Amino acid sequence: MAKVSAEAKKEFFEIVKLHKQQIEQIEQREKNLQKVVDSDESGGQYKRITLAEERLNLASYYLLLNEISKSMLGVKNESYLNDARKSCYQSIIYLEDVVSDWIDAPFSDYSELQEKIDGLEESTRYGLVLKLGFSIDSLREAFGENSKWRWSFVELDGRFAVIAKNLLNMKNL
Repeated sequence: MAKVSAEAKKEFFEIVKLHKQQIEQIEQREKNLQKVVDSDESGGQYKRITLAEERLNLASYYLLLNEISKSMLGVKNESYLNDARKSCYQSIIYLEDVVSDWIDAPFSDYSELQEKIDGLEESTRYGLVLKLGFSIDSLREAFGENSKWRWSFVELDGRFAVIAKNLLNMKNL
């Protein structure tokens, strides 16, 4: 592997600095929203969905930083990928709080959870499922086939499938 020049590193860190500011803003919004959720439960389901979306935005920034690292330095940045993986997990956790993590439950068992988010359009729910699935697939691709996290993606896919099933209102669809 060729040694990365100091000039390339300097240019890389200048570009990364701009994206890290965006990441810090997202993390700050998440902390503020988490405080609101903890103190006031009214509309908590919608706030958790917003938190899940913020986490997916964060994962996309980390994936972007990894791609920048690969293109400018020729090195895959495991730290950014690991942060993106954690963000995907946290997004799933927020969504599990909203619609449950019940695997093989009939719709009638979790229909009351669905009623709490009736104001959320089906297209928005479906878009969130697509965004989560895309993030997981992008992360898997970025890590590569021989990653030490290969088996954690099996769990991530399973939890994603449960969330997708429970988030979409099957009666309306």
